[in-house]
Amino acid sequence: AAQQRIDFKFITTDESQEIYADREKIEIILFNLLANAFKFTPSGGRIELKVICGRGKVHILVEDTGAGVADELKETLFDKFARNVQPMQAGFGIGLFLSKKLAELHRGTLTFNNKETGGAVFTLSLLAGKEHWADRLIYEDINSKSIFLEELLEEVAFTKKNTPTTEQISTIADSIIENKPSMMIIDD
Repeated sequence: AAQQRIDFKFITTDESQEIYADREKIEIILFNLLANAFKFTPSGGRIELKVICGRGKVHILVEDTGAGVADELKETLFDKFARNVQPMQAGFGIGLFLSKKLAELHRGTLTFNNKETGGAVFTLSLLAGKEHWADRLIYEDINSKSIFLEELLEEVAFTKKNTPTTEQISTIADSIIENKPSMMIIDD
């Protein structure tokens, strides 16, 4: 946010409700929505992550002051490989498709609206409580740490330190190449 000069705010009410969900899958949804908001919000813009509880649901909103969703994409935005094509914007068009499917697997919804003032609002709505999971076995793992969040925190800590030397960059690159699984994507 600071690098792009974007005003980022997290807003929540005092009210809280428990949700039963796969933490990593919800993080994937939120990461995708926030990444898109940062991708399509210009420098000097604003992004808000809001959590609103009420009426047996938890609504998580990602609002931005970007360009919004083009009219011709509104019907297909959540389709596989749909892309909001803009110059210099990379992407495969699978993030929103995956996010919507993950929301539905959680018996929730993922919707969007363009704001009259510009930008878009994406809303992830999840049922509170666990009654809607009566037909499923629930594994409560409240105390485990989020691997995804830990990785992001490590990245932030690294970027706040002094600029790495060429040797440090080489060591990090070697570590990534040697210790991580690889995937090759071929586009022909």
